Formats: sequence, structure tokens, C-alpha cells
Amino acid sequence: GRRARGRSYPGVPTNMAADEFEQLLDAIAEIDLVAVLALDKAANNTSLVVRLTIGGKVLMFCGDAEVESWRVMKAKGLLAPVDVLKVAHHGSVNGMPFHGEDSVLDDILKPGRGTTAIISTCRGAYPARSAETEIPSPGLMKVLKQRCARVIDTEHDARLGEAVVLTT
Repeated sequence: GRRARGRSYPGVPTNMAADEFEQLLDAIAEIDLVAVLALDKAANNTSLVVRLTIGGKVLMFCGDAEVESWRVMKAKGLLAPVDVLKVAHHGSVNGMPFHGEDSVLDDILKPGRGTTAIISTCRGAYPARSAETEIPSPGLMKVLKQRCARVIDTEHDARLGEAVVLTT
């Protein structure tokens, strides 16, 4: 059903009128959520993962890769420790497998806290059904803080529109 007219919504994009944004939200609300999630899952698993070596430092940008992508990369022997890790999928539990047999952290984190992790995220921006599905994953954040030299996230380390500058 349609939502009550006249309700204000936080975060209306600056390049969009409030009433147009409300119409967009109405249209999204009427979409079959199961189909949207299936499409999102399929698209995320085609996300480009880039590993660069520059000046002897290895950087890995994981896009929105999810568990299936990580399984394939691991099976093909494509994972190795990195100096800088741009954490996948906003730090979600399904985007960055960090426990159990699917974990990739032993493969991509340098020993002795040698990796810096960067996460582009904003708590509360994505609906969570439980603490397990919260983005970023509290469990992942805890493990990264224990195992990485530094964990940088856009929620704490940059204001909206600012760049995070990392010198290695």
C-alpha cells in the first residue's frame, strides 16, 4: 500500500525534489522484494574484484563480492595477503566471509596486523533483521580490529563528501 502523503523522509537527495523522492520510495515499496534481492545477489556476485601492486604494496578492492565469489577465488588460488583491503559489500556478513569454512581472512590478511582495512559504510543505512545482518557486521568489525593494523570506515573517519586519504 501507499504511505501517508506529506510525511518527511530523512536523506532526500539534494538533486531531487522531496515529492519526486517520495514517489520513488512508493515505486520501490511496490516492487516484489524477493525478486529485487535475487537480482541484487546475482549482480553482487559479478562484482569486479581488483588486486593491484603499486610500489611494493598490494591493494585489494573487493566491490560487492559475496560468499559465492569468494569461494571461487579461494578455490582458484587467487587470494593472497594484502597491505590494504577495501572490505566488500559495506562490511556485510555475506560480503566478507570471516568465520567458518567460508572465511577468507586467513588468505587475505597479513600476519602480525600487517593489513589496513577500509570500509565504506553507514550504520543504519541498510535495514537489519537482526544483529547478524547489521551492516557493517559487528562481528566482522571486531575481528578486523583485532587482526588489522588499522580499520578505517567512512562512518567514523570521514564526513559526507570527504575523501579518506591513506598513505602507505
